[in-house]
Amino acid sequence: MGEKYEVDLDVKDQFAPLPEGDYTCVVESIDVRNGPQSKYWNVVLLIADGQHKGLHIYDNISMAEKAAWKFRDFVRAIGVLGTTGKVSVDPDDIVNTPVIATCESEEYNGRSRVRPVRYKRHESVQAYLDKENATAPVAASTSTVSTAATVTATATAPATPDSAKKKPTFTI
Repeated sequence: MGEKYEVDLDVKDQFAPLPEGDYTCVVESIDVRNGPQSKYWNVVLLIADGQHKGLHIYDNISMAEKAAWKFRDFVRAIGVLGTTGKVSVDPDDIVNTPVIATCESEEYNGRSRVRPVRYKRHESVQAYLDKENATAPVAASTSTVSTAATVTATATAPATPDSAKKKPTFTI
């Protein structure tokens, strides 16, 4: 056989769930996956400031019709403009974008965990959008987004020819 190792079964868990609240995060990665009913984004957020800086928050954002509101709110929070219509969003363009995640506790498989329930636009994203809006008009929308499935998985910047070519840099 091999070498034997001693394990202390009385060691306490070092993992403690995050407290509920708002966290300033940066989108670290988005992996598009196939779920049982629709595709979804497996989102990894890195907490960018405060006492929990450096920890991760994980979320699955479904593109299913019943979860359309969450998908819509997430892409708006990361800076996609427009109040109506269809927009295209490339998940790779969202990486490194700041967002505020509002987290609440829930029970899952007998354990308490904290999950994002809402997303809000970070002030640096809003400042960038305000600056862009002052210099370039936003493209007009043509129809209302009714489901997340209609939002296909190309810009975190406003929908203008010049801004769609550059990826903004944000400071937290």
